[in-house]
Amino acid sequence: MYAPPDGRQKFIRVRATRALPAFACFLTTVGLLSLRLAAEPQPLEGVFIDAKDLTSEEMLEVRRLSRDAGKGPWLIFGFRHGLGPQSAPRRTTVSIYLEPDIESAQLRRGRLLEVEMSASATRQTSGRIQSTKKYAQVIVFRGRPPEVNGRLGVHRPFVVDGEFDDQTLLRVVALIRRSPPGPPLPNGLPSPARVNGSLQISNIARIENTIKVTLKSSDYQGESVTLEDRHGEFVIVKHGIWIV
Repeated sequence: MYAPPDGRQKFIRVRATRALPAFACFLTTVGLLSLRLAAEPQPLEGVFIDAKDLTSEEMLEVRRLSRDAGKGPWLIFGFRHGLGPQSAPRRTTVSIYLEPDIESAQLRRGRLLEVEMSASATRQTSGRIQSTKKYAQVIVFRGRPPEVNGRLGVHRPFVVDGEFDDQTLLRVVALIRRSPPGPPLPNGLPSPARVNGSLQISNIARIENTIKVTLKSSDYQGESVTLEDRHGEFVIVKHGIWIV
């Protein structure tokens, strides 16, 4: 015979019924957090390299790819993936700056080959061009072109994304190098923050009616500056920090 639950049983059932939605919400939250954490980019494992770190086989492949592109290699920077022993074959991505196509007293312009290299167990190295980009190196002060000291050197050529004439590149770089203040505050007062013009410029891109300048203080962070051309004068409309 069915017996109705007593008061204690009712209390337990009510608590359980009320707890189920909360528990389900908890599980949903944990699930979303797990997805979010899984989606976050993980730091690359490997080591940054330059020309001196390439093997003789890799250097031969660099020269072959450069020759096929019509120029010799000028600067080489790359990243060797993985943390295995140096003797093990490891995938390597290499940025090959070809010798300039155009060179003047204040500006060099040319092409950049983004290459992926792989070595087989027999030590045969093959390279594949993943993309070809445009680069520029601006010399702000007249005189002998500066030396490029390492991948984070301030004088390393930057990637040019979009169409820019020489004078526009010269004006943009000259403005950044003056370390100008950021855009005015909402109340109209001058910004207390200034662009760090001593950083390496890694990219200048044209995005619709604006120009975005990316600067690097390390391999994983730096500053971003957005410019607008207002009546022939570049004005900073956005300034911030980026972190990978």
